[in-house]
Amino acid sequence: MQTVEGAQEQPAAAQVRQGALEASNVQPVNEMVNMIAIQRAYDTNQKVITTMDDILDKTVNQVGRV
Repeated sequence: MQTVEGAQEQPAAAQVRQGALEASNVQPVNEMVNMIAIQRAYDTNQKVITTMDDILDKTVNQVGRV
């Protein structure tokens, strides 16, 4: 590792502990719940778009014939 000239080294604030478990900053259960909610919202929006496409298809193809 190279240092920049004139830079001062500072002691690290972190410590290494043997046998200790690292705590994660991610809550897996909360993230899964959020992911399920987002997936449901996506599916709902996809259904709305499909329904609107069907309505527009009927409007253009059936009403236009009259």
